[in-house]
Amino acid sequence: LGELYREAWWAKRREQGWTKPEDIPAENRVMQSAMRLAEEMGTVPLIILVCSIAPHAENSVFPAVQNLLLAARALGIGSTITTLHPQVEERVHRLFQIPPEVEILACIPLGYPRGKFGPTVRKPTTETVFFNRWDTPPPWA
Repeated sequence: LGELYREAWWAKRREQGWTKPEDIPAENRVMQSAMRLAEEMGTVPLIILVCSIAPHAENSVFPAVQNLLLAARALGIGSTITTLHPQVEERVHRLFQIPPEVEILACIPLGYPRGKFGPTVRKPTTETVFFNRWDTPPPWA
């Protein structure tokens, strides 16, 4: 699965003109991190493929996925939702003998991070939540 993920990740990056790690700007920390995941996906201790028999079941499945990610973090386990599998989905189905009618909704690698988790950084709700209409602050703001 690691090789397939890496292949799919780099295929998507070719659209940006990137074909090797050195092509990704050093200041683009998000893409540098995503590239490291793509390069190391084959060494991840556990990868969960989130699947559904029912078509378009994302709304039913992703609350459970979110709970999984929160529980992992609480235990000190790193995780992330990835969705690059569609580029190689047919081969992933064959690799794991997943029936063709089953849809793969997400690929979640889990493992212990090299360093410590930092604090999560979020904008205050006064900047992200509106009341009754756009740009109207909520009563508690």
